[in-house]
Amino acid sequence: MMILLWQFPWQNIYGQEKTSDIQVLSTKILKDSSSKDKLINNSKLIDIVKHQLTEDKKHIQKLDSSALIFELISQDKTIQILSWAILYHDHWEYYGFIKSYNKQQKAFEIFELTPYNFIEAYKASSGNNDHHWPAAVYLKLIENTYNKRTYYTLLGWIAKENQTSYKIIEVLTISNNGTPSFGKSPFFQINNEHKNRMLFGYNAQSSFQLDYGDYSYITKKWNAPKRRYDTKTFQEKLIVFDHLVSMYPDLQDYDEFLVPSGNVVDAFRFEKGKWMMINDIDARNMKNQKEKNTSPVLKLFPE
Repeated sequence: MMILLWQFPWQNIYGQEKTSDIQVLSTKILKDSSSKDKLINNSKLIDIVKHQLTEDKKHIQKLDSSALIFELISQDKTIQILSWAILYHDHWEYYGFIKSYNKQQKAFEIFELTPYNFIEAYKASSGNNDHHWPAAVYLKLIENTYNKRTYYTLLGWIAKENQTSYKIIEVLTISNNGTPSFGKSPFFQINNEHKNRMLFGYNAQSSFQLDYGDYSYITKKWNAPKRRYDTKTFQEKLIVFDHLVSMYPDLQDYDEFLVPSGNVVDAFRFEKGKWMMINDIDARNMKNQKEKNTSPVLKLFPE
């Protein structure tokens, strides 16, 4: 009897459950030291999340998120993303759902995401659907519009492996029938090189900053005839991230030895449906317009 209660804890009460159940289970998972207990409670959590997502096929309803589950909802209310990661003894497992609008059926579809090796996903030249999700916890959703098309860009976190931690930027594409794809097209341009997604590997003891906001910054260009630097001031929305350098010049191809340079950042500017790289911005000149009279969000130097 105890086994039956364990396997079917929500049976016959789905109509009465509340989103607070998600918080209860999430808290248990975060506090449990036993991998077995985490697995049991996470199985229950998946069932209740799946049910709540499928309960209303006409609307998106915000779930009562917790410190475990990260929830992102697009401004146009056509996409809901849930993602979380759990540490089982010595390895991480990733879980996720996407609820997206099917324009053909005029209803929402629910997709349970299947984890896929993120290194292989990063190297893949073609896009990945929900069955080849690069297994990241998504912390921010950015929406841009170009030629009447909306682009959904995700900033994500991937747990460390050995001595390396990771963060990721990728564009989520939704087809007319609601099917999600990750990194489907080369949306990122770095000089003359194009990439489907950006994966940053860095020393696990370092703090790598990846953010999006409305920034002002100054660029300098050497004017040889006048023998001086010409400066320009820009103000726009950017994805900003630390400029990584190797602790050891001979090991620059090894992510575990990469660390932030300290006072220089790189950025992506959205332009005509692409994210265009801006190299080597002096972080000391950057200001986040939403946080006037405070230190930059990047916090790359002392207050």
